[in-house]
Amino acid sequence: MNKIQGIFGVLLALLLIMCKVGCADRHKQAIELNNEAVDMMNTFHRDSMNMALALLDKAIALDSSYVMAYSNKAKCLTYLGQRKQAVETYARYRDVTDVSLDKMRCWTAMGVNYDVMGYSARADFCYRKAISLEPDIKKEGKYDMNAKVDLLFVKNLLGMKREVDKEWETFRKGNTYKLDSYALNFYHEFIKMDRRQMIEKERKKDESIKQIIDYRTH
Repeated sequence: MNKIQGIFGVLLALLLIMCKVGCADRHKQAIELNNEAVDMMNTFHRDSMNMALALLDKAIALDSSYVMAYSNKAKCLTYLGQRKQAVETYARYRDVTDVSLDKMRCWTAMGVNYDVMGYSARADFCYRKAISLEPDIKKEGKYDMNAKVDLLFVKNLLGMKREVDKEWETFRKGNTYKLDSYALNFYHEFIKMDRRQMIEKERKKDESIKQIIDYRTH
């Protein structure tokens, strides 16, 4: 019996080693596919961007935990004007990641996309989910300057102006010696953008990107 158990233990150990090697190899291939897809996506040629989406799908199939592939796929879909599909991809990214900061940014991106598509109630839901993660972000030690600014941006979209103004003043005083006036003004302009301004900006960006893609494709 002991001999059989010993053989079984050895076989199990070998199987685990093979699984680890296989997972590492698939992860490496997924990274390579993602990098190739990014190069193709940045050509802003429609055919190349569609090929980039196919490569990103392959990367996700190889390693479903590789979050960069989801992020780049959502970005590519947004560039192509496929915001509904981008929302679905951000939702998958949100479900895969264990990092609350990433989840917050996924919820925010979903909200922005819903707002641009005209689904304000769905956008509200997403924004509230995003700011609800603030305590978890702090707990995980990810509450840096950029996280704070992103959360203030979302709170402002939700009309929480008084809270945003108060938190911004604390943020400004605490970072006066870390950031120059240009950087502080840049952050402040970003934070105080309301939903109407944000939607208008996003739609103008969509139109500009569409023109670039049309020009480079034809």
